[in-house]
Amino acid sequence: MRIAILGGTGKEGAGLAVRWLQAGHEIVIGSRDADRARAKAAELTGAAPSGRVHGLANRAAAETGEVVVLAFPAVGVEATLREVKEACRGKVVISAVVPLTFGGGRLFTPPPVGSSAEQAQEILGPEARVVAAFHHIAAHELSASEHDIECDLLLCGADAEAKRAVAELAASLGLRVVDVGRSPTPARSRASRPCSPPSTAATSSRTPASRSPACPERRSAAIVRAGPAGAAVAPRGR
Repeated sequence: MRIAILGGTGKEGAGLAVRWLQAGHEIVIGSRDADRARAKAAELTGAAPSGRVHGLANRAAAETGEVVVLAFPAVGVEATLREVKEACRGKVVISAVVPLTFGGGRLFTPPPVGSSAEQAQEILGPEARVVAAFHHIAAHELSASEHDIECDLLLCGADAEAKRAVAELAASLGLRVVDVGRSPTPARSRASRPCSPPSTAATSSRTPASRSPACPERRSAAIVRAGPAGAAVAPRGR
């Protein structure tokens, strides 16, 4: 799969790029500055010598990618997505944007529409197939590619086929997928924040990971649907 990562020069985007390169995907790094994108692509080539990675300006990257990943800061959503709107038409768009503001601590500041994924859908229009995913996995966890990612992947969105495509990309990284709903809104209290240990109550509301048909052998991209209480992110043993 050719995956365009807009904001791929940042820590989150670069971490996803390395993981997917190692899984055999082709990566296109997108940036506002094409030279910066090319420099990051050259750097990532050293991390995954057998991988195929290129650097382009955001619009060109979005035009090239089969799947487009949004991995830039929330402040860039409006300007970036209006620039790439036509390039995202008909494509699966993965929003990994976390609406945080900085200065005296990190504050969760969702846009008026409810979540960054919903904001992306509103700007890109109905022909873009937006799925919220990967935004609860910290950049340092992604970049530590010498070990497995020790949590599940939460995703949400209205397009079932797009969610299956994202689930397959997640499975290529060894992740079990938890579908937490049709729209980003019901899940944003959990899925839009970095990973944290689950509470006892949340953990007890789902099937233990050791009993899941998808978890022990990680053979498929099966989606485990959340119960009425929502989904918990459960650390897993190696």
